[in-house]
Amino acid sequence: KMWIRERIQNAVKADTVPGISIAVADKTGIIYAKGFGYSDLEKNVPMTAKTKLRIGSISKVLTTAALMRMVEDKKVALTTNIEDLVSEWPKSHEDLNFYHLTGHTSGIRHYANDEEFFSNIQYDSRLESLSIFKNDPLKFKPGTQSSYSTYAWTLVSAAMEKADGSRDFNSLMNDYVFKPLKLEDTQLENNTAIIKNRQGIYTANDGKLENSLQVNNSYKLAGGGILSTPSDVVTF
Repeated sequence: KMWIRERIQNAVKADTVPGISIAVADKTGIIYAKGFGYSDLEKNVPMTAKTKLRIGSISKVLTTAALMRMVEDKKVALTTNIEDLVSEWPKSHEDLNFYHLTGHTSGIRHYANDEEFFSNIQYDSRLESLSIFKNDPLKFKPGTQSSYSTYAWTLVSAAMEKADGSRDFNSLMNDYVFKPLKLEDTQLENNTAIIKNRQGIYTANDGKLENSLQVNNSYKLAGGGILSTPSDVVTF
């Protein structure tokens, strides 16, 4: 532990690292969790083990767990044609299923540019989020090649909602993953909500930290829009 603490304490002294949060676990559960540095530099708010951070594409793994719970409940099959669930998905596209979407063999494109990646547009539903990419041609016939796509996971979440029929993606994640595993510091990102212990967002520019531009991840909740802590991720 002393070696870990020393290395991390040195790291957060750098001008490009505001704070770091870590967790270590064994078969019995969390054995060490601690924050170093700051989660908010302007207000000198310390980084703690309870600070909620953006976990990026680790979100895809948590989404997969919810999807597989739905498979166990026989609400959906991985071989189901997505068009049969999501009528808003263009019929001009070739057939694809959950295997294609989750395995990055769907042919759906990834971000076209930084403007898309740093989007600050609020999308109020998973179906609305599809408008970014649904009319673009697939890169290849589903199942014939592989190409990483976060947008494919936006379609996964829309299809999950349709397959359930009564719950939105937020409720599905809470009911199938967050609550059963007692991930009390894990939730979908929401730009307008007051979220206790949310991290500040920073960018390293020419060796110095500055506040990042506001982005809105509502278009990619399933693939990159979950907030969590290292302890919750390790518990998962």
